[in-house]
Parts: sequence; structure tokens; C-alpha cells
Amino acid sequence: MDEKATQSALELSQKAIYYDQGKKYEEAIFCYTEAGNQLLKLVQGKKCLPIFRKNVMECINRAEFLKSNIQDLQLQYPPSRDDILHNVDFLMIKASVFQSCEDQLDESREIYESVVEQCLGASKNRALPQETLKRLRVTAEGALKCIEDLVTLKKKVTEVELLFPEVPVDDLSKLNISEHSTPSPSTNHQPFKTTRQVPVPPSPSNSQKFTKEELDVLSTTSNINGQNGKFTDPDGHIGLTQKQRLKLKGWKRVSDLFEHPTIISSIDSLYEKRFKKQLVTSIIYPQDAHGKPIYNPAGKYMIKFHINGVWRKVVIDDYFPVDENNRMMCSQTENKGELWVSLLEKAYMKVMGGYDFPGSNSNIDLNALTGWIPERIELNESNKADPDAIFRKLFDRFHRGDCLITLATGKMTEEMQKRSGLVETHAYAVIDIRSVENKRLLKVKNPWTHSRWKGNFSEKDKLNWTTKMKSSLVYDPEVAATKDDGIFWIDYESVRHFFDVIYVNWNADLFPFTSVYHATWKQDTGPVRDVYTVGDNPQYKLTVKLNEKTTAAAVWILLTRHITAIDDFAVNKEFITLIVYETGQKIYIPTNPRPISDGVRINSPLYLCQLLDTKPGINNYTLVVAQYEKTNTINYSLRVFSTTDIILEPVKLPYTITKTTRGNWDGSEKHPVMKLVLHSKTDDNSLFMELKAPKQFCVNLEMKQHSSDRTIFLETKSTGAYRPGYTVLTVDKVPAGTYYVKAATYTAGEKGPYILRVDSTCKFDFDPMSLNPMIAKQKPNGNIQCLVCNAEVKPKIWTAHVNGKKHRESIEKLKSSAQKRGKEVGQSSSGEPPNKRQKEIPKQGPTSLPTDFFDEEDSTPFRKEEFKSAVSSHTGNLIEGVPAGFFDDKRLDGNVKETRERNAELDAEYERWKEEIGEEQMDQDAKAEEHEAAVQRELELERIDEQMAALKKLNSMEIQKEKRINQAKERRLKQEAPEDDTDDDEEIDLDALDWRAKNIFS
Repeated sequence: MDEKATQSALELSQKAIYYDQGKKYEEAIFCYTEAGNQLLKLVQGKKCLPIFRKNVMECINRAEFLKSNIQDLQLQYPPSRDDILHNVDFLMIKASVFQSCEDQLDESREIYESVVEQCLGASKNRALPQETLKRLRVTAEGALKCIEDLVTLKKKVTEVELLFPEVPVDDLSKLNISEHSTPSPSTNHQPFKTTRQVPVPPSPSNSQKFTKEELDVLSTTSNINGQNGKFTDPDGHIGLTQKQRLKLKGWKRVSDLFEHPTIISSIDSLYEKRFKKQLVTSIIYPQDAHGKPIYNPAGKYMIKFHINGVWRKVVIDDYFPVDENNRMMCSQTENKGELWVSLLEKAYMKVMGGYDFPGSNSNIDLNALTGWIPERIELNESNKADPDAIFRKLFDRFHRGDCLITLATGKMTEEMQKRSGLVETHAYAVIDIRSVENKRLLKVKNPWTHSRWKGNFSEKDKLNWTTKMKSSLVYDPEVAATKDDGIFWIDYESVRHFFDVIYVNWNADLFPFTSVYHATWKQDTGPVRDVYTVGDNPQYKLTVKLNEKTTAAAVWILLTRHITAIDDFAVNKEFITLIVYETGQKIYIPTNPRPISDGVRINSPLYLCQLLDTKPGINNYTLVVAQYEKTNTINYSLRVFSTTDIILEPVKLPYTITKTTRGNWDGSEKHPVMKLVLHSKTDDNSLFMELKAPKQFCVNLEMKQHSSDRTIFLETKSTGAYRPGYTVLTVDKVPAGTYYVKAATYTAGEKGPYILRVDSTCKFDFDPMSLNPMIAKQKPNGNIQCLVCNAEVKPKIWTAHVNGKKHRESIEKLKSSAQKRGKEVGQSSSGEPPNKRQKEIPKQGPTSLPTDFFDEEDSTPFRKEEFKSAVSSHTGNLIEGVPAGFFDDKRLDGNVKETRERNAELDAEYERWKEEIGEEQMDQDAKAEEHEAAVQRELELERIDEQMAALKKLNSMEIQKEKRINQAKERRLKQEAPEDDTDDDEEIDLDALDWRAKNIFS
């Protein structure tokens, strides 16, 4: 008995009950299922007591009930994703379950890594209680320990595998069933490795096909000990529909059903018959020397399907379900013993989960069978395409053999179905298109081979058919009416009225150039809905090269969402699309710039975008994968087909350093300003800024230059219009230097948080505006030391101090002394040149910003004209801190004009600082002091109320005391005995009556 494994399974079932009671149904389903499977294996292996069969059934039944009612339950009790402790605890349970399975170690490690990331991310949230943070820390440490164990285990397995020799390669292992393989530039795929070739002895069988005699020998010796070597699918029989299960007698091989079974007795495929080339039948193996599928007596077949972005093989046996009369209960042709339709259906149903597959659409099915590009043409009013142009395109391309066409109906009432003869939500194949006597007609086939159209140009129509039309189409309605084979003619106008969609699958060989990427879009990447930003969506750059000889190029982009479960067809909640921008750059805001193609989100796994490029030269596009609402991690393939040369690659960003800061709008009219200093030896830097805020705030970013390391001017940059909750600013060719960044809201005085992220191609410092170190210093006790008047003040009254009389007088004294020193230097400059250069003022710029900094018309504190004249007047190398021409003319050595200009700039700096801490700030401080005084008054009133209540209580106690004294006196007067007087005196303790009043004000 395996008591440890039994205990683990029972604990998992207890977890399932806990989640079930807590309305966490998805977690409960997982735990119920895993607990049931673990207990079932233990019972079957006789590793636990048989009594646990009851627990197995309870777990499985409860899991099935929750699965079938999950939608209704989640509508009644919507799931919450905000509880971080619950999320990481469940992930730890899930990872531990996967860890116990050898083939799921990689999935287990990914989940453990996700737990660590979530715990680290949540630990930065200061709003969480300490107990929660402590538990998150313990969980993260446990996940890291499990990751280390997995890495150690994998290393041991790898070391063991290295001890084995390389597996020899034979001719069969080099079989490539894809005739036109397209190399993918995707970085997700490793390059093909060279394989060691094993020398094969020369033999006629190695260089040519087996002779008849060889086949006879090999066939005879394949029967060993009565085992004839027939193949049986190790995956077992596939699931059946309810109707099939009721009539099922058993499964039989085709050799037991038909005397001479064949794959294809005659070409029934209308396309292959008409255009003399294989299409559907080319995907069935084995094949003869001409590529035609052949019957395999061993009962093993391989079908090639184009599923989830690439060609994949599906292996099946030749067992089929039969009824009491030994009739196959599956699709088949009218030719007895012909198997190609039955084999294709069985292989496709195996992939899709069984014959009870809920169904897809003909667009998806034909793409899987042929690999041809699927196009969906809506026939409702939302489609603004010209219907005449659509018919001309289909007519022309259909007769060239470039496309396959099917029609699909939508929801219809019973009356409409009975009147029209059509079936709702049903697919029909188009087998011919004609235009006769200005009538556009389509020949359509119902795959059921019965139930036909009853309207215009049906076999019952006596009004529209003419003799010329019958002759041109070789069609006799009266003869057709004698047998309902599901084939009928219908006019194009009726198609547009009664059908919802035209599905067209286009031959991929029409496009000589193609490129593909296969990738994953994780659920936790970016917001749930990409309404405000697509910055976290997968994005690709498409380069289209149009040469001089080519006037236009067709570029089709197919997005394929990979499907791995039958539920994706039954209940498909993933709505995907592709947004195309004519830029080639990273896109952040969906509407800026305007996309040239923004398709409707559809829940089909295939979405096609068609572009027509007519601009000569090299054109760049940005392809953005988008969803309506992201609920799950999706895998997808992005394939581009083109008639000209193309390059497809992920959008690359140049930024190497990222910093993020969080702040708040405090309700004042002044917006937060951050100081940005770029440290770079070049002036060709790139910046990206992203501002996130609550969506009710319309926000804006503005960046303004303060100084440049090499005196290069940059205009003020802004995000432009205010946008709700999100905006970005991208700037290229940014000179190194100091900049100020303002995060503003459209309405002044709003309160709320924001997150500002800055990405750069160079090192940078990014901090909020702080105290000016030239006039103030932060002390360890939190107070501010004023360096002008040498006073220590509290931060709360710093602004009031700076605007005070004492501080202003100290500034005036400093200015007057500076002017005196300037005059002395000026007098001395007329004689000998100074031996020492005056100390240069640092270029970092002030750490407190002038109030009108962002209001000036010029983009920097220095004027454009002065900048231009300075550049034009100086052609040599400018040495930092030395005036221009200082070393060129010795007669100018005593010139201190630049020094005086520096002093004037200092005076201007002081004036701007005074403006910054001007009347507006004083009013705000006065309001703050007034508010504090009001609070103090309220507290004083509360204390007075408390004292009044205490006095009232004391007064009532005094009244009670006096009342009791009077009562005692009355009792004493009534007693006549003298000894009783002493007793009464002892009973009454007047001081004790005052016990309630003691310490009343303490």
C-alpha cells in the first residue's frame, strides 16, 4: 500500500472541497479531476484500499457537474483575480501536481517561475498587510526551492542521456511529406542540426523500388507466429456521436467489410477531375509512384493536415464503426469499397476529438485539407464592398482553378427553411458559376446529397428558366426534379439574400513570396482589453519591396490562432484580429496614427487581412495582433503571402535602460515636474515616456530642454491632445543634457496616482524636483537648513520662510555684496589679466523649476537667436567653461565680460526662484495654516464638550450625594436609642460617597 500517495490524493480532494465551497469553480474542477485520477491509479494498481473507489466516483462526478455548469455558476458568482494569496497558492498546487509527472516538468517549472514573479510584484505593494507580505515571501522561497530541485533533476537526466550513443538515421526518418516547405525566420525555432549519416550497404532495394518478387517475400515473412502485422491505432477508437452509439454493433476493418477495398476507384473530386491535378487526394499516404494514394493491407494510413499554422501528420488504422447490417456509420462515397472520404473524415475527427465534434466551418476545414488561404466575405449590409466586383472576381478565379467556394446560411426560422428549402447554419459547396442572358447563376451542392433550394432557378421554377439558359447550362429542370441529389442552381441575388457568408479558399501558390512567425501571447502581458494601448500586444514589422517594373503588389496576412481543445470550437470566446499601420514603428496608442486596416474581432481561429501596395520603393508596415478581451494565453502563427519580395520581423526597440517612478497629483493647480539628465557622449539619443493614470483623468506629457552638454537646441516635445488614462511620448535625436518633464491633467486640481516610465538608449538620471542645494539643505531630523539666512525650519513652513522678510533681506545683502565684487573685478580687469579663472557654475541646472518655465515661447532658457549667433561666431573646438576666443587673442585676456554675464544670469536665477515661491504658494500655505487652525479649534471644542459632560456628571453625583445624606439624617432622627446614634454615625461615611467624583478630570 502506498500510504503517502493516498494521503496526497486525499489532501488534494480536500483542497477541491475548499475551493468548491469558496465559489472558486475552475480551481475546484482541477483539484477534483487530479484527485480522482490519482486515486483511480492507486486503486487500479492495488496500492490503496478498494473502499476509495467511492472517493474516486465522488470526485469525478463533482468535476463533471461543475464543468457542465461552469458558465451559469460563474455568472452567478463571478471569479475574482484580485486575491494574490489565493492565486499563488493554487499555482503552487498545480505546479506540484505537474511536478509528479515526468512529461510535465517543464510546465511545472514555468508555473513555479510565475509564482516567484507574482510574489515579487506584489511585495512592492505597500498597501498589503505585513502578514500577507510575509506569506508571499515564504511562498516565493518555496517556489525557488522547487525550481532548484527541477533543475537538478533535469541535469541528472541529461547526464544519463549523454551516456547513450547517437541513434542511427535511416531513410524513413528523413521522409519529408511537405513538398513546398517554407523556412521560418522565427526566433522561436532552433536551427536544424546536422545529423550523422550511417553508411548503408549497397542493395538494389536501396536504389530502386521493390520488385514484385521482393514484395511477395516480405509479405509472406511478415506473418510471424500467427501475427499478420496489421496496424492498430495505439490511441484506440475515437469518440462517437449519440446516434452512432445507439446503432453501433462494433468496429471492423475495411478488409472485413469489402472484398476489394480501394482508396480511389474514380476521381470524384470535381476540382481534380476538371483541372487534372491532385488536391485533396494528395494528402493521403501511402502513395504509388505517381503520388496517388493506395490501399494498405496492413491497415495503417497517414493523413497530412494543415493545422495550427503548419503541415502535421495524423496516423490512423482502418477500423470503422458499423451497425447491425455491417454498414459503415461514417461519411463515404457512392462507390462501394472506396475509402478516401472515410479515411479523411476519421483522421480529421481524431484530431478534433471524435465523431461528436461540434463542427467548425468550411473555411477552416478546407484550409486544413488543402492549406489554401481562407477568406470570409460577409453578405450583410456591413460589407461595403461592391457585390458586382465580388462576383466578377469569383467568376474569373473560379474558372482558373485558383479558389474553392462554399456558401453558409445563418439562423433561419422554420417557416423560412420550409419555404426556401435551405438548412440553417449549414455549408454548401459551389461547383460551377455561370452568366447567361445577364443572369448570374451559381451551381450549388448540399453535402447531405438531398434537400434543395426551392426559389428562383430551382427545378420547380417555371417562370425564370428559358430555352437558351437550359441549353447553355445543359440542364433540364424536369429531369432534375425526378431525383433529389442535393444539387441546384440559384441566382446571385438570392445568394446575397438567403446566405450569410461566402467562404473562399485561395491557392497559396498564387503568392511566390511568403514568411511566417509562430509565437505565444501570454495572458498576463498587458491589459485585458487593448482599448487605450496596444503597446504590450505582439507587433511585427513588414517590409514590402516594390521595384520599378511592378506597379502593384498583393499582400495577404493570415493570423492563425492555435486550437488545442475541442471546447475552442464548442464555446469559442477568443475574438482575434489584426491591425495594420503604415509606419513600421512600435505602436502604443491604437488610434495614433490611424490604422489603414482595423478588422472586426471574430471568434474564428483564422483571420485574413488583404492589402494592395501601389507605392513604388520600400514600404514599411506595422502588424499588431489584437483581441477583443484577453482571457487566456494563446499560441498563434502569423503568415504573410505576397506577390513581391517581403521581410517579416518583430518590431525591435533601441532602448537599453528603463526607469519607472510613481507619484500623485495632490489636488493643487501645479502639476508634477521631473528632472531628466541624459549622460551620453553623443547627441543622437532616443527616449520613450509612458504615463499611466486612472482612465477618468485626461493626461498629457511635455518635455522641455533646460541645458545641453554641447549647446544643441531641441524644441519642446509634447504628446499633444489629452488622452484618457494613458499617453506616450517618443523622441529621437535627443542631445545629452538636462530636461524637465511635466505630467499634466486636463482639469487642474485633480487628485490621483500616476505611473511614469522612461526608456532611453543612454544612461540617465530621473528624479522629481527637489530642494535647491544652493539655498537649502535637508537635515537628518527632517527639517530644512536655509543656507541664505542660516535658519532651521520645518518642511511645512519652508515656503512661508522663503517668502518671509528675513530671507528676502538676506538675499538682498548677498546680491549687493556680489555686485561689489563684480565692480572690483571689473576695475582690476583694465590692468593685468587675472591669474585665476573665476570658478564656473555647474551646468546641471536648478533643482527647483521657475513657475513660467513651461509657459515661455522659446523651448529652452537660452534664446534661439543667441544660440545661432554663438554657433556661427565660433568654428573651433569649444572648451567647456572657457569663453570663446580666450586662447586666440592675448589682448582679450583681461576681458571679464563673460564673467559679468554669468553674474547677471545668477541674479536672474534668484529672481526666478523668488517667482517660483511667490504669492500663489503663499496663498496655499496660508490656506493650509488656516485649515490647521480650524482643526485645532474643532479639537478644542471637542475637549470643552468632554469637560462639560464631566461637569454634568459630577453635578449629578453631588445631587445624589446630598440626597443620600438627607436620607441618612432622617433615619437617624427616627431612632430613639442613644447607642444607635453611634452606629448610624459609623454606617455613614460622607467621604466614601464622593468616590465617583475622584479623578474625574484625570
